[in-house]
This record gives sequence, structure tokens and C-alpha cells, in this order.
Amino acid sequence: MNIKLKIANCLLVGLFMTMLGARGGVQAQTVVVVNSANSVTNISKAQLLGFYRGDEIVWKNTSRLYPVTLRTNQAITKTFFEKGLGLNVGRAKRLWLKLALSGKTSPPKILNNAAEVVEYVSQNEGAIGFIPVEKLDERVKVITINGRAYSEKEYFLSQNTK
Repeated sequence: MNIKLKIANCLLVGLFMTMLGARGGVQAQTVVVVNSANSVTNISKAQLLGFYRGDEIVWKNTSRLYPVTLRTNQAITKTFFEKGLGLNVGRAKRLWLKLALSGKTSPPKILNNAAEVVEYVSQNEGAIGFIPVEKLDERVKVITINGRAYSEKEYFLSQNTK
């Protein structure tokens, strides 16, 4: 193989690896969203964990709470539960099964993608979910966690490197 062909192959492999890294290596910032009519603007990380564990089933204003999640095999879901809430996804699924069997409350509704989360949250005043920040639109609003906005380094799921 001549030197020009070897260089071209190396460049193509490098370009391919760069494209793979751009697609899978860096995950988008995750935000917690609620219905735009919900008066809640901030919750604690402990409350958020309680919502997804089924420990808390109503908002402060006593309206019913409807947590939603993305499918558990998605990277954003794993990051949200494990890094954000300190709850293994497998453990979360077992908790949800117990919730369903106990009749105490329903487990979080599992949706396929961020667009479905936005649609569901926008149509249900008590709903709460999480999505990549670039999927935000005016139908839902971002809430702060422990008083921190997603753009702050101290946000519970911060990928901000300021």
C-alpha cells in the first residue's frame, strides 16, 4: 500500500472515530420539567427521589403527582437515576413493580422518547419528567433542584464544566 493511501485510510478512520465519539461520548444536559401551569418552581433532590420511588404522590398544592420516565435502557435514564438520584435502574424497576402490586400508587409512566415526555407533561398538570435540554419547548417548564438551575455547576445532574 502506498503512503498516500495509508494516510487517507488513517484520516478516514480518525474521522469515523471522531463521529462515533460525537454521537455517543457526550450526553446532553438533562433537565427536570413540569407542566407550565404547575406553580412549583423548585424541589429538593430528596423530593425528586421520593416522586420516583413512590414515597411522595402529591405536590405541595395537594394535586396528584404523575412522574414519567424514559425507557430504562436509554443512557439519559441511567444517568438520571444513578448519577442524579443515586438509585440503580434495576432497583427502581423492582420498586415500581412493588408499587404496582401494592396498589398504593402507580409506578412512573414509561415513555419512548423526549417528545412523548413533553407531550404527556404538557397535558397533565401534575406530571413531572426529565428530558435533554435541547428538547425543551414552551409547553413545559424547567424547575430547579435544591435551588440550582440546570445551567449551574452545582445542578444535581450538571455536565457544566465552568
